[in-house]
Amino acid sequence: MASVAIAMAAAFLLYMGIHTTAYDWIDRTQSTQEAYARQKVRTEEALQQYIKDNSIALSDLSPLDEWVEREAYVTMVIYRSGRVIYSSYPFDVENVIIPEEDAAETEVMPVSDDGAYTFTFADGTASVLLMPFYEYRYYQWADRISVICGFLLFITVFLHLIQKKTSYIELLKKELQILEGGQMEYAVSVKGSDELGELAEGINRMRMSILEREQKEAEARQANQELVTAMSHDLRSPLTSLLGYLELLDEEETEDAAQQKHFIAASRKKAMQIKEMSDRLFEYFLVYGREEKPAMEPVDGSALFQQTVGESAFALEGRGFTVNFQIEEMDGIYYVSVDLFRRVVDNLFSNLTKYAAREYPVTIACVQTKGGARLTIHNRKRMDGALVESSGIGLKTCGKIMKEHEGSFDTTEDDDGFTVTLFLPKA
Repeated sequence: MASVAIAMAAAFLLYMGIHTTAYDWIDRTQSTQEAYARQKVRTEEALQQYIKDNSIALSDLSPLDEWVEREAYVTMVIYRSGRVIYSSYPFDVENVIIPEEDAAETEVMPVSDDGAYTFTFADGTASVLLMPFYEYRYYQWADRISVICGFLLFITVFLHLIQKKTSYIELLKKELQILEGGQMEYAVSVKGSDELGELAEGINRMRMSILEREQKEAEARQANQELVTAMSHDLRSPLTSLLGYLELLDEEETEDAAQQKHFIAASRKKAMQIKEMSDRLFEYFLVYGREEKPAMEPVDGSALFQQTVGESAFALEGRGFTVNFQIEEMDGIYYVSVDLFRRVVDNLFSNLTKYAAREYPVTIACVQTKGGARLTIHNRKRMDGALVESSGIGLKTCGKIMKEHEGSFDTTEDDDGFTVTLFLPKA
């Protein structure tokens, strides 16, 4: 709209400049008394010659229509004996009467008092009043030229002003073709804050959304592939051992009750390992397969951490672990799914029972932060042969649950041991 306004202003100024200059020239050269006299003499001579060449009679003046049409800038009235017999004006000539004092006819081409000439026709004479106004032809040409020049300037200025926009549109077209080819990493150029700039920003947001979705899908496929690989290994080992013990029980002919009891206990242990892995696998798919967000409820922070972390730490001490437990006063309300948060804590302390070294203390700290609560658990890993290799399903499930609570879940492992840190934001 600004480009249109500027172009219209420039066109109007040019139109007024040409129009004023042309009209001034016409007024000085074509609308003077001298110019009018020259035009009138030239017109009267041309009309007399036309009457003579075509032998026009007063009884039939219709051939004059062609001359009047050709000479568009001349008005003509012919009258005889005080009555108008022909007029280029569009009215009924039969009802027009010229006063007797204005109807005197003299010799050929003399001028009467009303400015009429006496013309000789094929069958007599009559008074002819000619009024040329050829200067209007120049006025019309001045108007046309002014309008045309103003319009051309409007188009020129407007196209020049929107050239950047049209170039930007062409650029967006080319960049969209790049995106259409599958190169979604290509960032669309954003220029300006108008509608085109907003369009480019929208395309970039859509592009980033598609990239994020593709990345999540790739991560999900990778995670599932790793899960299948890990579970196939973790399930195969105890299942093979279980089948071996069952075959020994079936084939052994010994009646050694102690040996049979040993085989049964070992089989039961392997079966429990398989059950625990299947439970973890079911829990993993239950959390990752859920599309809607879990139902949250407001919970007091102190009660939440005392009932989950505090009780689990006390139970860990009952299993023979040395626990350094520190918890601050957790003021404030937290929106959580209590069942899911308890599942996270249970997973973490279950891992401590299986993988933590009992000869080293387990450090548990619940700290109040500005935006919520941070739980940190640090332990040393067992190094004996009874340690079972972990597939990491439980930790992945914990990370997913904390993400649904808009929190975070991180794990680090070094020479000093294994550390888990989770953050739960306040309401």
